[in-house]
Amino acid sequence: MAQLAANPISVNLATDTIPTTVFTGRCKIRHIEWSGYTAAPTVFPKITDIKGNFITQFNVDTATDVEEKRTGNIGWINGLIVTTNTGAAATGIITIFFE
Repeated sequence: MAQLAANPISVNLATDTIPTTVFTGRCKIRHIEWSGYTAAPTVFPKITDIKGNFITQFNVDTATDVEEKRTGNIGWINGLIVTTNTGAAATGIITIFFE
């Protein structure tokens, strides 16, 4: 299992280089959250494993939708990369909780 320095780990979509490789080893993820984004963005965060396999993508439905988005329990994955659906910059904070 990957030895991660902090729980949770946060990725700031506005200031960190995207795509960001959070870790490359095997790790058990509890859940992932997206918060602090601007209303009605067109660029959404997308999370993949180290080989590019889809894990989750967060979406916003309306201009007034600014509530925190959260996945369910994810489980074991091999590596984690935070990117976006278009490759452009997104806003908000991705927070990764692991076991």
